[in-house]
Amino acid sequence: MDADPALRRRQLGHDIDHQLATIMLLASLIDTADDVGPASRLRARQILGEGRWLERLHQAYTEPPTYRAEPVRLDLIAGEVVAAARLSTATAIELDVEESWVCAERLACWRVLRNLVGNAVRAAGPAGRVRVRVVGDGRWAATLVEDDGPGFGAALPGSQSLGLGIAHEFAAVWDGDLEIHRGEMGGCRARLRLRAAAPGTPCAS
Repeated sequence: MDADPALRRRQLGHDIDHQLATIMLLASLIDTADDVGPASRLRARQILGEGRWLERLHQAYTEPPTYRAEPVRLDLIAGEVVAAARLSTATAIELDVEESWVCAERLACWRVLRNLVGNAVRAAGPAGRVRVRVVGDGRWAATLVEDDGPGFGAALPGSQSLGLGIAHEFAAVWDGDLEIHRGEMGGCRARLRLRAAAPGTPCAS
């Protein structure tokens, strides 16, 4: 007889947490080992960072969404996303950011930027280019992601549409807007705007 579905989810969640902890421990050991070089340490730290994001994703998957706003450095999250993408693809990714604060949920910011950058990387392909910028004018903080791929609608459907759905939902929840059109590089250009926040100022609940 099948086990209770809720109990099975809790059991699987327990096992996932255990495996994540094991992976992060192994990455920590590599990071502090005496017999590895700088490149290996960098990759180990990247694994640790990705593991922490995966922990947050798993927690969000098993718990109801809270939509709790907090001050977030959008430029730093963009830097993390691009650093991870550069280690896992041959696509050339340019990054140009300036300090930009917004009030949003940190994990939600990471998810939307990860999806926008991932879509651009897939569209550009291994020999292509992607450009990621974060700029602000005091009222808005804008993230612009563009590529030199075939353009929106020309690529095969799949995870791209799911990622754009996540981005549109994010913009709606956090009082922003998302525009997608052809960019200067010839491919797709996504512009995500969020209301800027003042550094060090608590977000309204």
